[in-house]
Amino acid sequence: MSMQPSTRESLSLLLRELKLPTFVERFAEVADRAAKEGWGFECYLHELCAAEISERRQRRIGRHLKHSGLPRDKTLATLKQERLPAPVPVGQTKPIPRGVAG
Repeated sequence: MSMQPSTRESLSLLLRELKLPTFVERFAEVADRAAKEGWGFECYLHELCAAEISERRQRRIGRHLKHSGLPRDKTLATLKQERLPAPVPVGQTKPIPRGVAG
């Protein structure tokens, strides 16, 4: 069940319009794999959605790291607690919930 070149080109344009760059990059490769392995449509779509979400998460983390201005090697392990006004219990830190500004 291979797509015709015109169908692939059209799908690529539609996916770009929807701003799904990972879909654009991977849909043909995943479609070929799905055909070879006998995947259903839902499995094919799931694979593409998972890839898109993963790529978006990585790009978002990269943007936040760049915007933070922190050195790439900065982690809680390298935190110099003596420079802080109060000690930070490193083993007891928790992620800040979404929507909570500090």
